Amino acid sequence: MLVHCIELSGGVIAQKGSNTATIRIVASLADVPKDPVSQDALGFAASAERLAEHFALGLTVFTRSVRYYQLVAAGIRIAAEAGVADPRDVVLRLERTWALASYLADKAAGDRSGSGLLGITYVRSAAEAAKARQELDYPLFQRGSQGRAGALGLYRRSAHNLLLLDAGSVTSLGQRLSDTFVADVESSGLRPAALVRVKSTSSTALRDFGRKAGLFAAIDRHTAEAAWDALSNDVNRRAAAKTLRNGRQSQDALLARLGGTPRFRVQASAAVALEQTYAALSRPLDAAVEVASQAGSVEPSEIRRSPALLDVLDDWKARAQQAVEDLERGGVDHELVDLGRRVAEAHHPWEAVEILVDRHRRVQEAKGRPPWLDWRGGHLVRAAATPNPGYRPFDLASAPRGHDFRLLNLRGLAREIAAAGVAL
Repeated sequence: MLVHCIELSGGVIAQKGSNTATIRIVASLADVPKDPVSQDALGFAASAERLAEHFALGLTVFTRSVRYYQLVAAGIRIAAEAGVADPRDVVLRLERTWALASYLADKAAGDRSGSGLLGITYVRSAAEAAKARQELDYPLFQRGSQGRAGALGLYRRSAHNLLLLDAGSVTSLGQRLSDTFVADVESSGLRPAALVRVKSTSSTALRDFGRKAGLFAAIDRHTAEAAWDALSNDVNRRAAAKTLRNGRQSQDALLARLGGTPRFRVQASAAVALEQTYAALSRPLDAAVEVASQAGSVEPSEIRRSPALLDVLDDWKARAQQAVEDLERGGVDHELVDLGRRVAEAHHPWEAVEILVDRHRRVQEAKGRPPWLDWRGGHLVRAAATPNPGYRPFDLASAPRGHDFRLLNLRGLAREIAAAGVAL
């Protein structure tokens, strides 16, 4: 995908350069989330999630480890066995205990960048490897972060979709998945820690638990068989897992691998078209935001004469017909298909900006947020609202993501299961 960089001089847009990046986005206005996320300026995120459901039903961008599914199911089981009606505190305490155990059992893995252990910065700070006992009430997540509910918050919905949970209770499949984990909690003497009955516990017991059931310990065959039964209860997810297991770990490579199979050929082609569409439509909108930010009030003639935007539109026109046909075949939301066609048919940059700003205004209205751009006396002006701090214009990798992370996670789960000796 092109990452478009521009610089502005006197209100005129000039192209500076481009290189490649990887992102997969689909669009839909009808299902734009009613949340405060501002980065999704053209309403692409909702349909990205729908596309992801075709390849990896029930997974999310966070669900990447069999161990975390085990943890959630085990915590709910332990809470139920103890007569605790609300399992949240038990699962959170078990997660704190388990995370500390994982780190103490394999500090080298825990210190690696991208270890995969949620809250790893807090775990590293809390671990006192030289001490005989470890405190268990340390903070694990940043206040207000999406992960503040821990693994239960991030994995519960997916665990329901994989039939590991039902109405908050562990199913028979979930019991199979968590059997060895619960047994390891017991054999390490850590049930009181999970039930918030002790404030500290033995470092030796934690290391023992971490070696047997920690994030960096391989899962056993019994667990892997249950995990594969959970993944394979959806025919598309099963086929995608088998297809992706031996694929290279890049989003482009995995999507190309899926596109090579008849089952996913149409959707994979649509995803490529969506990548092109997203690049084509985001670049002129970002450019318009930059112009309005620096010039204050932009006349139509300034954008009408913009050589960079003319180049963007010419490039899109050359690819638009095939792209929108692929979008239609892939079942992508008709509003996005129409948006792509209208921009491709625009006679000049100002008309394209008008179409995109109108779309953006409707997307922001659906979110309950003010738009970034507005019209005043026939001029384009920068509205008071600003994108969230994480948004970087022209950096498409900062946009909302959908099926790309899910494909990587599905591949990771399939490889974890296969490594335990289960034939997929």
